[in-house]
Amino acid sequence: MASLAGSNGVLEDKVEFARRYFTPLIPPNPPSSPPDHNPFAALENAAALDEATLTSRFTELVNQCDAFAPCIKLACCGPRPDLARSIMGENQPKPDMALFRPGLVPTSGVPMWCDQLVAVVVISPILSNARDPNDDTYDMITRVGFMFAVQQRFAVFTLLVVQRRFHLIRWDHAGFIITHPIDYFVDWRYTADVLSRISQCADIQLGLDPTAHRLYPSDPEYRCMTEAAESLETDLELMEGLFDLDNPPQQPYVFSYVRTAFARSLDPLWPRYRVEVPDGDENQTFLIGKPQYRENSLFGRATRGYVALDCETGLFVWLKDTWRVHGVFAAREGDVLMELNTALVSNVPTLLCHDDLLGHATYTLQRWTEQQGEADSETGTRGLAGRKRKQGSDRSDRKRTCALRRYQHYRLVVKEVALPLSEFQTGQQLITIVKDCVVAHRGAFEHLSLLHSDISGGNMLIYPRMDKVGGRYMLRFRGILADWEMARPVSAMPAEKIGTLSFMSVARLSLTKPVEVCDELESFAYVLLYYATRFLRSSCALDITIANYIDEFFQQYNTKDGAIACGSRKLLTILTGKLEVAHGIPLEFGSNMDSVFHTLLSWFQAHHAVSQHELREASAASLPVQATRVESVSPSPSAELNPEPDHLPPPVDQSLDDGEPVEAHKEPSADDRKLASLASSHHAMVEVLTDAEGLPGWPDDDKVGDRIPVAWGLCQPESQRQERTNDPSQSYVSPPAKKKRRTG
Repeated sequence: MASLAGSNGVLEDKVEFARRYFTPLIPPNPPSSPPDHNPFAALENAAALDEATLTSRFTELVNQCDAFAPCIKLACCGPRPDLARSIMGENQPKPDMALFRPGLVPTSGVPMWCDQLVAVVVISPILSNARDPNDDTYDMITRVGFMFAVQQRFAVFTLLVVQRRFHLIRWDHAGFIITHPIDYFVDWRYTADVLSRISQCADIQLGLDPTAHRLYPSDPEYRCMTEAAESLETDLELMEGLFDLDNPPQQPYVFSYVRTAFARSLDPLWPRYRVEVPDGDENQTFLIGKPQYRENSLFGRATRGYVALDCETGLFVWLKDTWRVHGVFAAREGDVLMELNTALVSNVPTLLCHDDLLGHATYTLQRWTEQQGEADSETGTRGLAGRKRKQGSDRSDRKRTCALRRYQHYRLVVKEVALPLSEFQTGQQLITIVKDCVVAHRGAFEHLSLLHSDISGGNMLIYPRMDKVGGRYMLRFRGILADWEMARPVSAMPAEKIGTLSFMSVARLSLTKPVEVCDELESFAYVLLYYATRFLRSSCALDITIANYIDEFFQQYNTKDGAIACGSRKLLTILTGKLEVAHGIPLEFGSNMDSVFHTLLSWFQAHHAVSQHELREASAASLPVQATRVESVSPSPSAELNPEPDHLPPPVDQSLDDGEPVEAHKEPSADDRKLASLASSHHAMVEVLTDAEGLPGWPDDDKVGDRIPVAWGLCQPESQRQERTNDPSQSYVSPPAKKKRRTG
């Protein structure tokens, strides 16, 4: 278990573990009698058994014990709901085991994977030497992540059997609490007692969410979901243009893609739920199936997005289920959306309801804190709050290096069920969608002094909008800027890196600085570049070259001493103001898109040059500057905000002009400063995009499909939020240092 122990783990005494988590809420009536003999006597030589035999015999013994078998059954699970099992090398994955309620174990076949109560993992590492032990750890963590995704839970319990010993583990989205190894042959009374306790525990004690009610085929809501998924003649197709006067669209508008997405969520291997979302003093209820979007990581926000059915209105809505960082960024996304909606900021989601789920907070950090307090009481020192320690104290070091965070369960519902940005149809339409998102950003900044802090492809969505033009209805594709949970007033913006690395500005990747308007506008330009490069026809005919370019520009970063800095391709683009897939080979789209990039890059090139010049002047005057060297930016959100003088940015000596070096310390001209000012102007960017949108000559067939080969392995643009760095408990993703195909 050494591979599991780390910054996310807390050790727990076995007796305390059973007392805290497995004490029945109501004592059994009549009480179950403990076994009078060792139920695991046949496994005295468990270390000599191969994994399959150990699994079979352990299962048989658990199911034969009268002390707990009537209330729980150990059985093999059905297939994982997404049918995506990790196969390491040529080794086939072993079957999943779990404890079930007896009524959920059918007499024929296997129980549903989503019905499991407690996950059981059986390992015999010595005799299973064909498989790397790290694969077992990875497989277990992946499995626990699946349980959180498929079921509605705030905790997952695992019984990990390693030959003749076992661990009890409690998982949440902050980390895990694990017991020391327990010999179930020697300590059989404890083992039997724990299994008996588990059999008597209520679902909520075992981590199932009480605000999510499982639906079965006999339930009316289950049948309602099935009926709602059936297409209707009145559903609207995604075709921009005017409707006939004699055939106007029927309200409320239901787009076929929304109903199709809801129908896809009714996967027979996934459970259906009626979930509650707090709304003031009341609860709103929604019906959900398989999430349309979910983050793969076990620890952290674990966001899931659903096309949901509103139980009250019968309309389709978007439901977001997440675990927000508690106490670091206090504002909640729904609070921000409420401000935006009240201020009539356009092109943002419409809030319906939201709130924290009371009592649903991760517990791992609290347990770690409690253990530290218990240790303090033994030495007579003060507890965690306000504690004083001598310099160099071991326990003080433990406190400072604790990476655990507290997360709060949170749900949010908005009106719009939007499309991912990759669904744009033409380059001209892509310009319109990005422009709408810039307009939303401008409105938030001008009305509320808010900055978004995470401008990325996954947060810019397409929403078909019905407008009335000259008495006729017209369908248009418009942009929505979503995911405002990291938004902050300019005055309260933290200096650490927050957001998505791929679309982060050069300055934010290279310096420790708060987010500014210029950084956000530069990120908008990168989103436009990413989707244009990936999906539009261009001067680069080879898809493999496009994939390499995207990898270099958006996925690779420079590092020094383990710290992250801006990648070479992105930096060179800003230094030169040119789009090149390789030196001297331009990237052009043969449309009005080229003039847009030429204009925007000239602004950001000038802004970078002026900023560098001002930093040098400040350094020469020995003024305090909150910046670090471009080559040694800390990847941690806790990076120093007041660096030493020798950590100032180096002179810019990489600028090129037609292959010839440019003087590194050239004084910016008046034109440079004017262009630099435009890099911080919403109005200037909106004007450029609006003008380009209205120009004639846009091709209607310039979208040629995804130009990244399927086997290339780059993440989809909608899932790039995996690289977000707003969560202090999440480390940076280390990208490949060389230009090569990524495999995951």
